[in-house]
Amino acid sequence: MPSMNWLNNMVTPLWNQPYEDQLSTKQTNTREFLRNLSKMLQRNIGEMSPWLKQQRKNHSGMECELQPIKPSPVLESYDNKCEFTIGKSVDGIDNTVGFRLGAYKGKYFL
Repeated sequence: MPSMNWLNNMVTPLWNQPYEDQLSTKQTNTREFLRNLSKMLQRNIGEMSPWLKQQRKNHSGMECELQPIKPSPVLESYDNKCEFTIGKSVDGIDNTVGFRLGAYKGKYFL
């Protein structure tokens, strides 16, 4: 049986960081995602290139402005919904709990 820390790390990877660090990590990850998205768009949609180039210049390498993440006023005892699939693993042999990777009719599990 996996430890609770393993499960926490898989489901909520920032669970053991102070809240301010979580916000900082999320801001950094979002900024990097937007920069990578902008580069991908520029590579794949050539006609957008001039507009994207200007947007990236205006927004620190991103195609749009990134607002700071707003901290939640509630830090404890809030409801958070997370649904897991329980069933057979991809190999069809082992039972597993996880997130579904495909359609129900395709019988894909994590």
